[in-house]
Amino acid sequence: MALRYAMLSADLLDARMQAWPLLTACWLLGCGPGSTEPAPSDAGTEGSTSSISSTAADDTGPEPTSTSGEASSSSESGSTTGGPGPVYDDVYPLDVTYPEGGAFDPTDEVFYVGTLEGGAVQRVDPLTGDSDLLFAPTERGTWMTLGMAVDETRRRLWVCAANRDTEPFTGQLWMFDLSRGAREQTIPLSAGEEAAWCEDVAVASDGTAYATDRENPNIYRADAGFVAELLVTDKALGSPLLGQNGVIVLPGDEALIAAIHAPPQLNHVTIANGTVTPVVIDGEFTDTGLGTGADGMVYVDGVLLVVFDGKLAQLTPTSDDWSTADSVMVELPRGLTDVLSTPQGLYLLNGQAIQFALGQDPLGPFELSKFVGKFAP
Repeated sequence: MALRYAMLSADLLDARMQAWPLLTACWLLGCGPGSTEPAPSDAGTEGSTSSISSTAADDTGPEPTSTSGEASSSSESGSTTGGPGPVYDDVYPLDVTYPEGGAFDPTDEVFYVGTLEGGAVQRVDPLTGDSDLLFAPTERGTWMTLGMAVDETRRRLWVCAANRDTEPFTGQLWMFDLSRGAREQTIPLSAGEEAAWCEDVAVASDGTAYATDRENPNIYRADAGFVAELLVTDKALGSPLLGQNGVIVLPGDEALIAAIHAPPQLNHVTIANGTVTPVVIDGEFTDTGLGTGADGMVYVDGVLLVVFDGKLAQLTPTSDDWSTADSVMVELPRGLTDVLSTPQGLYLLNGQAIQFALGQDPLGPFELSKFVGKFAP
């Protein structure tokens, strides 16, 4: 029943504007190379010494920095905490397939990644390279795990999940207690829409979680009561192609920045009154591949990093309210789905969501790779 892109002709795939609606339909219907639950792995996965680097970036200009201090943009430096310590590997191969979203927990020094095939959550130890299974859903459905966020203060992991077998489709927020390593809350995102999708989640300092909806122009929130409610609905949060994706909470907890996947766009959302203001972007903020668009993002030391399938954008606000921003981009290998900040620099998640949506074989290994490029001034 689902439309599969493997059946499309080469001419149709080359006609990007014709293919976009079909790709959107494919993604909505959940077509992909299959849906098998990844097997748990108790064995460690050794990281290699290679790393993702920019192939078209100038070697001058500012580099993204970590929220824990200045991030290394090469593998030659170690911990940025002020003393000697283990150095993170440049690359961490992943046991899961098609990992769309991830998060880093600086307290335990652990990466978390999900999967579009089976909805599991995997954790990776950057100090040893070992990976193991945190969670795999047992309830009926074909589950996906998407965007994630760590609430470091409350020791929680928030995960966007979706069941693409249900009609209408089902989006949920999952909350994990990291001290126990267990899922404690399953929160349907049904406020305001009977059918709601959970694409990405961000957490404010008070513990409130905010989730974007790819299929509806809505943003939801879940606070201490663990019940989702509609924060805002606004046509500016929708798209004729593919809707919302990444979201972050700005410092001060007064506003969000939420991304539209395609055409790529950022919106500033005032939490107190739900006002949505499109961010006017000066500079490059696009990708040229079929189905590519603004995906995962992270806020680091006053700048916003937004990942595309084959590019990374660095946005610097030119107004206090984020109504305007400058953007510069670097070229990177294709297949990227998220960007994570660690004390030792930025890591890019190669999850190849487009290959999943098209029902194609992977382009290469699924992995977390250290960003070693630089942004041109």
